[in-house]
Amino acid sequence: MKTKPLILNKKKFEFTSTHLLLIVFAIVFVVFTVMIPDKFFTGKNFMTIAKYSSVFGLIGIGMTFIIIGGEIDLSVAYIVGLSSMVMGTMLQTIDNVVLVAAAGILVGLVCGIFNGFVITKLRLPAFVVTIGTGQMFNGFAQLINNRPQIQFSNDLFREFSKINVFGVIPLPFIILLAVAVLTWFVLKYTVFGRCVYAVGSNKPASRLAGINAAKTNAFTFAISGFLCGIASFMVTSQNGSGIAAAASGAEMDAISAAVLGGASLAGGKGSIIGTLVGVFLLRIISNGMNLMNIETYWQMVLQGSLLIAAVIMDSVKNNKDD
Repeated sequence: MKTKPLILNKKKFEFTSTHLLLIVFAIVFVVFTVMIPDKFFTGKNFMTIAKYSSVFGLIGIGMTFIIIGGEIDLSVAYIVGLSSMVMGTMLQTIDNVVLVAAAGILVGLVCGIFNGFVITKLRLPAFVVTIGTGQMFNGFAQLINNRPQIQFSNDLFREFSKINVFGVIPLPFIILLAVAVLTWFVLKYTVFGRCVYAVGSNKPASRLAGINAAKTNAFTFAISGFLCGIASFMVTSQNGSGIAAAASGAEMDAISAAVLGGASLAGGKGSIIGTLVGVFLLRIISNGMNLMNIETYWQMVLQGSLLIAAVIMDSVKNNKDD
C-alpha cells in the first residue's frame, strides 16, 4: 500500500501597504532613536507624541468609517474649527465646562449629520459636497466673532489637556484608546460594521442584499462629525483658545493615516488599528524632524511620498484582484 506524500498548502506571501507601513514605522523609529536619542527616545517625548496624536487619531478614526463606506470627507478640519470657535465663544460667558464641551461635540455631530444628509438624500458626490460644506463651516466659524480666533480664561477647561493618568499617560490618549477599542468592535463584530464594509465594497450589491446604503453612509458621516467634536474639545483645551484653523490640514492627515493603514480609497477596506499606526507614524515623523530642526516642507514631502506609495500599492492590488 502506497502512502500519499504529504502536501502542505503554502500561501503565497503578498506584500501589502500594511507591511510597508510597519517597515517604514520601524525604520523611522530606529533612525530618530539613533540620531537624537537624548531628545527623541525619552518618556516625556513619547507622552508628547501620544498627547498630540490623540486629536488627529480621533479624526482619522472617523475618516476610516467614511472611507471604508466608499466616501470621502474634506470638511473635517473645518468642523473642528467651527466647534472650537463655538466653545471659545461660550467660555467667555459660561463657566460650566461640561455644558461647553457637550455643545462643541454637538456642533460636530450636527455638521456630520448635515454632510451625510446632503450627500445621501440628494445623491451628490461627497468630494464636491464636503469641499462646499467645509467652506461653509469655516465661514460660520469666523463669523461668530468676526475673527479667526477667540481667547478665554477658563482654567479648568485649559487643564483638561494637561491631566495625566497615573502621572504619566495623557488623558486625551486614554480617550483615543477607548474610542479606538469601541469603534474596532463596532466595525468587526456588529451588523452595522459589516454593512459599512459591504456598502463600500459594492453599493449596488449591498442594496440587493437588503442593506440601506444611504442610511449606512449617513451614519458614517455622523460618527465622523461626532469624533471631530471630541477632537475639537481636546485641541481647544490644548490651545487655550477657540481657533477656526485649529486642525488645519487634518483632512489630509486623516486620509493619509487611513490609507497608510490599509484603507482603500475605492472603499470596502480598512481598519482602526491600521489607521492608528498610520497616525502615530505621521506624528513621529513630524516630531522627529522638528527635534532635528528640519524644515516643515521636507515633512510634507516625506508624508506625501508615503501616501502616494500606499495608494499605488492599493491600486496595484485592486487591479490584480480584478
